[in-house]
Amino acid sequence: MEIGFRKTAKQYYSDPLLGNLLAAVFKKYQGQGGVRGNAKIVVSSFAEASRLQDFFGGWVEGIIRPNTILEVPLQLFAAELLQGHKLELPDLYELLYDKLLLTKREVKQLKEDQWFELFDRVAVRFAEDESIQDSVTNEYFRAITFNWFERLRAGLAKGYQILGHTMRNGRDAEHDLFYCAKALWNLFINKEKLWKKFNCDVELIGIPIFAEEITKDPHFFDVKYSAGRLFLAALHDIFSFKLKAGEIKSNESLIVPVLLLMHNVHQLTA
Repeated sequence: MEIGFRKTAKQYYSDPLLGNLLAAVFKKYQGQGGVRGNAKIVVSSFAEASRLQDFFGGWVEGIIRPNTILEVPLQLFAAELLQGHKLELPDLYELLYDKLLLTKREVKQLKEDQWFELFDRVAVRFAEDESIQDSVTNEYFRAITFNWFERLRAGLAKGYQILGHTMRNGRDAEHDLFYCAKALWNLFINKEKLWKKFNCDVELIGIPIFAEEITKDPHFFDVKYSAGRLFLAALHDIFSFKLKAGEIKSNESLIVPVLLLMHNVHQLTA
């Protein structure tokens, strides 16, 4: 292989005509979980063919032309990179793109770590909130919500996909989850305080007023927003458990879905 002794690795490998080769090598590394297997590319142009002919030198038999299929052993590529530039494949990737080259397993693990860290941050924020000053794992709160928060963390409660989608799209999942948990706390634990303030049962408070009380934004739990869909999913989850546990009957009006969520139901049918 040609080695760019007189060029830095970044200058050398930033050549656009090496782009397809690098993309295939990095993709194979991610999929195989390391330096294993062969990266396959199809040469797209005469210019690329000429550049790759120089790059591979005598390692490739014959002439490289457009539509030529090349299979590049990752071990060979990595060995030449290390010999020529003292770099490992992840080093080159970070040098070129200013981000980490992660295998699929590492990406999965990172996502899992980020997911659990999200719940840890919300739990801390929940405990530090002056209007709550209690743990999200409070036994009574866990019991009355059928442990929704922990089941959601484990991916076993309604709302899991909604929260996951919010995270993947770079929106503030922590904000949504915190205020959803806080809303559930006020709905199930803090009823008496709200009754004194509004002079009525919390179940009779309209969703905009309830949202204003919890978040200072009357539209925070509207279903057109991810927080509203998460809250709706949490309530449906909890009340389905109430139904299974015999705490309510199937022919009874489900207090929260009918009254508190009337505003959201109207949005869905408007």
